[in-house]
Amino acid sequence: MCVHWRRHWRQQQRHWRRYGPAGAAFPYGPTPALLVLLPVLALVHLALFVTMMAMMISLVNTGTILSWHLPADIPSWAGVLILLASYQVVVSPIRAANWWSLRSQAGGPAQWFAFWNAVVWMVGLAAVVWIASDHVPEIREFLQRLPDVARQFVNAIRDVFAR
Repeated sequence: MCVHWRRHWRQQQRHWRRYGPAGAAFPYGPTPALLVLLPVLALVHLALFVTMMAMMISLVNTGTILSWHLPADIPSWAGVLILLASYQVVVSPIRAANWWSLRSQAGGPAQWFAFWNAVVWMVGLAAVVWIASDHVPEIREFLQRLPDVARQFVNAIRDVFAR
């Protein structure tokens, strides 16, 4: 019995080396509706990101989001972390749908798509930040206040570990 399990394990290892752990065929490919919805989901993801950034800028600059104030006992860095965590929770189904559609096409084309998607995202983000920091005073103020918020966060973490 032990020999059978060892032989089976070696076959799995060979298979993984050749094809990777994801080498097995994905049982269900992306549905045509999902392929049509992916661009729409990308636009929704972009809109959510822009909304989150506007809320972040407002929170760091004024301490409020629209007319809602943070409670007095919550520091601004905690509000920023809560906002970022909430954004990740809201966007995770969109990322899962994107991952699932690419997962069914595992291999070279999917990897290149992911790479170029990341490159375009980073270049686009850098261009938007560069243009906005020159023309929108709120962005400039946000970029000036952001190091103070990060410093407050580091000091709070340092205080927790100093106890």
